[in-house]
Amino acid sequence: MKSIGEYFDTLKSKIATNESFHSLMKKAWNDPDVIDFIEQNKENLTPEAIERSAANLYEFVTEKEKFQHQKGEMIPGHYPKLVLHNHFIEVTYVPTQAFLEKEQADKARRRVHTFYLPSNLIEARLDYFDQTPGRMEAFLKALDFLEDYRLNANHNARGLYFYGGFGVGKTYLMGALANELADFGTESILVHYPTFTTKMKESIGNNTTHDLIEQFQRIPVLFLDDIGAEANSSWLRDDILGVILQYRMQECLPTFFSSNQNMSLLEEHFAGTIKGDVEPVKAARIMERVRFLSEEVTMEGYNRRNPS
Repeated sequence: MKSIGEYFDTLKSKIATNESFHSLMKKAWNDPDVIDFIEQNKENLTPEAIERSAANLYEFVTEKEKFQHQKGEMIPGHYPKLVLHNHFIEVTYVPTQAFLEKEQADKARRRVHTFYLPSNLIEARLDYFDQTPGRMEAFLKALDFLEDYRLNANHNARGLYFYGGFGVGKTYLMGALANELADFGTESILVHYPTFTTKMKESIGNNTTHDLIEQFQRIPVLFLDDIGAEANSSWLRDDILGVILQYRMQECLPTFFSSNQNMSLLEEHFAGTIKGDVEPVKAARIMERVRFLSEEVTMEGYNRRNPS
């Protein structure tokens, strides 16, 4: 039987006389990674096995070149690697670190469900949060929540109620929290509450009300943005929001709110309805749930949406 060295000499001879074989294999036999692989595995390879692996060797060098140029790869984000299997040479594809990090980030994004809010919230991060004096307390409270949530085996850390003027960063802070939680593997919903209430009215006609309520009841962490800006009705307050919050209160599921109104003003909002009814007892009942689920934190600063 020929040695590996003798076999390479034979192959080179074939290359010189066979143009089609030359075009297919020249790069493979001269590739340093191929040469090193065969040398490292020569005790388990025969010349015949190498020749029968020619197509795989050609695939390897071709795909390696594509990977180096980041263009036209068979499996984007993966680099080719030679392996020995049953005494034959095969090609496997290994994900790059960048691909793995992107895949992890994509999985995290899929854990954050946003409804009726700007898509760029998916990029919100606490690292990017502008820590001005009027927003510092909210930022620190957010960090405390994350630490409590991470350490608490039951994940029943109390949420926050961010209160402040327009554009001070309440929604952004909730989005940043949702993304940080996603890195822990936690799923959340971040929803613009006034738009949600409109959609809930529409859900009556297509019989999806129960499914929507259940989704918001059971999600591990819920963020209700801009509560108090909706047109209040007894049905929305008691049969939708009240049912959602009651379940979350019983199950100790973290719930966050943002509002332009403090809790006292929100209670006044809930007391009045679009029909003109005044229902302070029912308003107090819903606020009892809000207060149980969250701690009020004031945010101050200029309007970042309209800084002029």
